[in-house]
Amino acid sequence: MKGKPGGSIVTCAVPKESFKLPPACENGINAITYYMMEEGMESVGSVRVLGNNPCVKCKYGDECDMSGIKMMFGPDATKASAGINRFEDQPEAVNAAKELGKKIAEFLKSKE
Repeated sequence: MKGKPGGSIVTCAVPKESFKLPPACENGINAITYYMMEEGMESVGSVRVLGNNPCVKCKYGDECDMSGIKMMFGPDATKASAGINRFEDQPEAVNAAKELGKKIAEFLKSKE
């Protein structure tokens, strides 16, 4: 893998502005970036996608004492109020993914 370009695309349910929860996306990006560094790869960028708490699909999500929705959004939060996040509805993530693809393509062209 040495000399190859790479990028990380990480999806997590923890919103960027959450200060109560661990920075899951950053942890994932760091892990991938360090892996690429250990393999001699060139990290050309990363993309953060806001995903969904698994509890939004669980039939017990609103009543569960261990609900991740309540942990993330407060004691009165429900599956309906948490909603579903879609990649297509996140222009910042879509643009970052397009830019990452361009950077990888430019890197490959520069090595021809």
